[in-house]
Amino acid sequence: MSTEAPRALHHVWLGAVPHADARALQQRVAHARASGELDGDCLLLLERVPGQLVAYPIVRLADALPIPGHPGQGDVVRYVRALEEGMLAAAAAAGVTAGLRPPYTGIWVGDDKLGAIGVKLARGVTQHGVAINVTTDLRWFAEVVACGIPGAGVTSLERLGVEGWTPQRLAPELADGIAAALGLTPAPADRRLVDLATHAAV
Repeated sequence: MSTEAPRALHHVWLGAVPHADARALQQRVAHARASGELDGDCLLLLERVPGQLVAYPIVRLADALPIPGHPGQGDVVRYVRALEEGMLAAAAAAGVTAGLRPPYTGIWVGDDKLGAIGVKLARGVTQHGVAINVTTDLRWFAEVVACGIPGAGVTSLERLGVEGWTPQRLAPELADGIAAALGLTPAPADRRLVDLATHAAV
């Protein structure tokens, strides 16, 4: 019988972070994870564009979702499915039943995309992640064909009639959902992660 403790996914809320700073932040933390300076997986949660919740999982993929028979390799397809599962759980916590729309990624309500996914894998560690429109000003997307899909639109929790939810309020629900989908235990950030994130965001 194994006595190994469940691995944690440490999460930290960073508030509103400009795009360039958010990019630098995740790169710094991902480098620390790949080099061993940071010894655990983590989730950076922040707000970008008015009212959009963004989550950057920094995960050593081969540890979280190994491919049987291929040591040191992680399953990217399973990872994307896990991110979708986490977003669906967060939407459900806010009272919205979203779904998938194969072969496209993300979460959808009808023909409108509620949450998007973008994934990068470098040195075995994930970057980028997911974005959920909470109170996003959807005029930002007025001139964009969502995901290049003709007829696809974009929606938000607010447009769907959900009241009282902000990116900060939804963040722990998304953290719990992603952690569960990856088979990890959600946990608040430890001091090392907070220090790394704060340093990188400056």
